[in-house]
Amino acid sequence: MTYKAVMFLLILISGISAQPTVRSLQINGGSGIPVLTRVSDGYSGRINISFDVESEQIPNMDIIFRFCDKNWKPYSALEFQNRLNNIDRNLAFESLPAGVAGADYYFNGYYPSSEVTFPFSGHYIFEIVNTYNHNEVYEYGKFFVVDQIVELSVEIMDERFDDRNSFPFKLDEVHKITTAFSLPDGYFNNQIEEVRIYQNKVLEEPYVIRRDDYGRNRYFEWDGANRMKFIAKDVIPGNEYRQIDIRKASKYPAPDAKAHFGGFDQSRFYSRAKRDNNGGFTLISPKNAEGDYLNVKFELQLPKPIDEDIFLTGSFNFWELWPIYKMEKKDDFYSIEIPLKRGVYDYQYVTGYLRDDEIINPDRVAIEGNFWETNNEYSVFLYYRTTELGGYDKIIGFERKTNN
Repeated sequence: MTYKAVMFLLILISGISAQPTVRSLQINGGSGIPVLTRVSDGYSGRINISFDVESEQIPNMDIIFRFCDKNWKPYSALEFQNRLNNIDRNLAFESLPAGVAGADYYFNGYYPSSEVTFPFSGHYIFEIVNTYNHNEVYEYGKFFVVDQIVELSVEIMDERFDDRNSFPFKLDEVHKITTAFSLPDGYFNNQIEEVRIYQNKVLEEPYVIRRDDYGRNRYFEWDGANRMKFIAKDVIPGNEYRQIDIRKASKYPAPDAKAHFGGFDQSRFYSRAKRDNNGGFTLISPKNAEGDYLNVKFELQLPKPIDEDIFLTGSFNFWELWPIYKMEKKDDFYSIEIPLKRGVYDYQYVTGYLRDDEIINPDRVAIEGNFWETNNEYSVFLYYRTTELGGYDKIIGFERKTNN
């Protein structure tokens, strides 16, 4: 079970309590994977973190930033702690309008800042914690810091799986993504590790092409000098995401709402959906008195019952798969209810098996379908195993590209 899932479960168990609850966490406004680029004289842009808090009194919270390896595990070595500039202390909160139900305070911050810097290129996790007890973590998020040293050339093509013939044939439709580059002087080809491809905003399931990959669907090519290619031929496009728009109080009066207005969701395996927000979301302004929270019920009916469990995921939980988001089943009908702030959200249904708090064999297309025409945003990162400070996973190239 992911850390975020554990935190959410504790909130459900505790119910209404004096402990503050962080809600509607956004990183860079909910659009695109959050990436900060370092340049010679500083940074290109900043990371924006914002969230609501339900609390009986003004919250006492800090944000701690932790540098991680490429698998999101924080480095323990003192050299990577950045202890003088890794905490934003005593966050300044604004009170939400009196008419907002479900939250009381709002925070909005930009980083780097005078208190926070990012001295390394790679993965970062931030934790929203109790000012007086940093082991008490309310919520967390992820972002990337990139040294744009290598220019990546990314090409996306429509192909079919080489090693299987599925029925229906739509399941064999894949994107072939080729990442090519020339390594500049001063960098060594044997320290190039891998390329990772993230689809839309899904951070938990990247397509990884390693330097030692020579399989049919993922492989590496090198000209013996400085030109390299990493190829992934098994990138599943899926379908456009489902979308819920609960902004209008006249259409969705508080406190309860249905995700599918006037009905319920059904399988989209054979039907291509309309364009979505590539996994993002848009929230009502925190200064808007109508920006309250609703109890939103997601309901799905399938043509017939299936053996697998079904899980809800979306922009409201960073597209992670959580055991606590397993839908309740009654024959061929599935349902779950979660609290959401008024806004627009992308979401989907995923099949899998829940075993010992782990979701086994997740499938994002079994209910949603798979189409070449699906418009996806792919974020491509090049990893270099630098020898600096004993060695760490450094990102030296980044490209964002949309197919179609």
